[in-house]
Amino acid sequence: MALLGPTLTLASIVLMELHRTRAKKKASDTLEDLAFIKREFGIMQTFLVDAAAATTSASFKLAWFRRIRDLAHDAEDSIQEFFLHVEKPPRTTSSRLLLPLDAITKQMRNLRREIEHVNQSCGIYANAAFRFNTAAAPPQSNSGTRVAASRNALLIGRESERSHLIKLISQDQEQCETIFICGMIGIGKTSLVRGVYQSKNIGSIFEQRAWVTISHPLNIREFVTSLTQTNIKIVVITKDAIIAEHCSTTCKYIYKLEGLKDNEAPALFKNKVFMDSSNIELHPDMTTQAKLIIKECDGHPLAITNIAGFLARKPKTTTEWRKLNDDFSAGSRRNRSLEMISTALAPSYDDLPYHLKLCLLYLSVFPKGHNIRRRRLVRRWVAEGYDTSMNAEEVCANYFAELINRNIIQPSEKIAHNASNIQYCHVHNLIRKISISKSMEENHVFVFDSRFVKHGTIRHVSIINTTDMDKNILKDADLSHVRSVTVFGEWRASLDSRKMRLLRVLDLEGTSGLKDHDLVQIGNFLHLRYFSLRGCVDINQLPDSLGNLWDLKVLDVSGTNIIKLPKTIVKLKKLQYLRAGKVPKDDVLYSSELEESSDLSKMVHGAIDDVELPDLVSKTVQFSTKLDTTAAYCTNIVQNTDKVKKRDIFHKYYNVLLPSIPWGIDIYGVEAPDGIGQLNDLWTLGVVNVAVGKTILRDLEELKKLHKLGLTSVNQKNSQSVMSVIANLFLLHSLSLRAEGDQGLEDCLDHKFSPPSKLQSLKIYGNLVTLPTWITQLQNLTKLKLQSTQLKLDLSLEVLGKLLHLAILRLWMNSFQGKELCFNFQQETFLSLAVMELKDQEGLKSLTFMQGAMPRLVLLQIDNSIHIDENGLSGVSSLPSLREVMLKGDHNEELIKNLRDQITLNQNQPVLKGA
Repeated sequence: MALLGPTLTLASIVLMELHRTRAKKKASDTLEDLAFIKREFGIMQTFLVDAAAATTSASFKLAWFRRIRDLAHDAEDSIQEFFLHVEKPPRTTSSRLLLPLDAITKQMRNLRREIEHVNQSCGIYANAAFRFNTAAAPPQSNSGTRVAASRNALLIGRESERSHLIKLISQDQEQCETIFICGMIGIGKTSLVRGVYQSKNIGSIFEQRAWVTISHPLNIREFVTSLTQTNIKIVVITKDAIIAEHCSTTCKYIYKLEGLKDNEAPALFKNKVFMDSSNIELHPDMTTQAKLIIKECDGHPLAITNIAGFLARKPKTTTEWRKLNDDFSAGSRRNRSLEMISTALAPSYDDLPYHLKLCLLYLSVFPKGHNIRRRRLVRRWVAEGYDTSMNAEEVCANYFAELINRNIIQPSEKIAHNASNIQYCHVHNLIRKISISKSMEENHVFVFDSRFVKHGTIRHVSIINTTDMDKNILKDADLSHVRSVTVFGEWRASLDSRKMRLLRVLDLEGTSGLKDHDLVQIGNFLHLRYFSLRGCVDINQLPDSLGNLWDLKVLDVSGTNIIKLPKTIVKLKKLQYLRAGKVPKDDVLYSSELEESSDLSKMVHGAIDDVELPDLVSKTVQFSTKLDTTAAYCTNIVQNTDKVKKRDIFHKYYNVLLPSIPWGIDIYGVEAPDGIGQLNDLWTLGVVNVAVGKTILRDLEELKKLHKLGLTSVNQKNSQSVMSVIANLFLLHSLSLRAEGDQGLEDCLDHKFSPPSKLQSLKIYGNLVTLPTWITQLQNLTKLKLQSTQLKLDLSLEVLGKLLHLAILRLWMNSFQGKELCFNFQQETFLSLAVMELKDQEGLKSLTFMQGAMPRLVLLQIDNSIHIDENGLSGVSSLPSLREVMLKGDHNEELIKNLRDQITLNQNQPVLKGA
């Protein structure tokens, strides 16, 4: 027995050493597999870029492309899951979500074998890419026929554009200016210009004319020798708007060709279907079907021509046309209508580089007709890893600009000529159909709606809730590879972290019916990089488990009822964008970002359970220090509300808003926890209440990478410290300052202060009376918004007019003092201003632009100018760069008539909208 103990001990040591040796070998094998997969992943990415540029569409090569792409996705997933196990310190999380290390290493081993098998059986990726690029291009006969047909087609529905272009050429023939016609592929640019070129009007003006086709890539020698004239009018057709903007001397010579109008498209459709019998009267049922077909074509001439040509060869019956519309509705990628559309618009997709193809496919996440916010889209691309550089957001913003300039996506409301000023875009209906078809073909995006059918591997999920949609729609779907989930409409699904282990993007923006308890599992999505609850008005707090999301880069909870961020947020060291706080009901510019979906358009900020918070209560919540006063108002609200809702309403008012009163919180900002200064990668932060918290100002000063900052509750007590913090944020590009109440910001911003030299955007909300002296130092300032500042008019305009780089100026309600406001913009002021917006200036009596003022103004927008009389607006004809005048709200009819007369006299011929 005495020898037994040492023997057992020795045996244990030998056994432990044996296990350790095996573990070392296993770890070595795993690291070898990891290195192999990482190396092959880089090669596969290069292959995918090269293969995407190939012209061939042979099915076996496309299958090869998809196989490599799927392997690349699997490789990336395995690498990320492996790193979750080796990160230090480890995260505390649910074991049911995180795969055991043995399972991951087994996955990696199997993946390596599969990659090696593909290599051995099909050759190295580089050779495959070579075969892609050297494959014979598909026959061009169809394309040539299509172009020929387009050239010989009657110029239907373009009479006004044709007349305008002829007039422009005729008026400016002595100046030899170059005119640019830009628009998406197939929109009719060539047909329009050819119609002008062949017109008798132009023939009588020019003795010699030439039609020159420039090859791509450009052979400059051939091009120059083809131009034998020294004095030419040149009309350039391009699908890339950036070419026109760079080369044209003035916007007057850039003509953006849009789709056919509602009354023009039917004429083209009937002409192509019935040939010489285009005046035939259609049966009401056929008219209905024709309207549906034309609507799907979204005013696109080439798509209308292709589909009408197809119908011309079919029996001209309601039944036949209904079949075509059923094709559209079915959403199948293998239907006649989509094939015809693809034929018309395929070059729009095929000509894109690989990174832009990915971006375009990603747009199929959004529903038909949806206004897509630029920042939302760009930040999602970053989260998906479409660019991994240090300035990834800037790179992805350039991707957005490229798609705009190529006319692949279109601005919903273009406020200036620069793509960076476009806040919203939408996808042409036909382009969207192609992107959906390609996405489903490549297992890129899948849309769950009432027409859901089972599908293969799914990586991006879009849930479009409809009234007849099954609540358990995701129950049977394989979501193990899903990287993003986006919900539109009412929240009906559930977040099952076990089924979506690899989730990177969770976008619930504008989702109605989402409650706090729906977020319980959020801390289990360890790969999450983008999380948005923007506009989810029933969310009152974030769970502490949010602190598990160490990879999170974007967190947007603005427009919710969250007034305090959890302490665990300080663990999110990779967080770059953090936005929170309520949105003022009168802040249309920002709140419009929250109204993208039909649900959000009905939302009233500051309202709970459809009961609007009275102004008196709102003020009490912000400024009162007496609990009993607000409690009395809460009780009053309950007494005047439906009995069923009494308990819930009182609970929310009392428990959500009431706790904020002792701390002085206003509803436009949130309380940030101590230690938020540890989030060293923060790029954007707002809106933070600086009147609460012991260390908030000290923490803010630590955030040296901040580019955008929004602060509220600035007051006389903390203002000097606030300004000191701002002065030390050297990279700050955008700053928003707010203070509520009668005192507002008065005497708060006048401290000795050196503003950050890079500051480009400034927003000020709250009583100010006089502009701070340091504003004259903001020589890089390009955007300025003022609201409720109650400034003295003449002195303030004199100061602002000298800001050399100011490009966008928004003067909103109560930005200036006085019951009668007379804006007089003097000569040589606002020399760089491109956008001028006057909103809700109730006392506005007159608006005058002197000769030489605002020489670069592109857009003039006036909201609610009912008090301006017919002669109160003058000098519009002298604005040399003006493209558009936008009137919103109520206006004097005589004023509009006078304005039209002035616009007619403006040499740039701007358009008047909204009147």
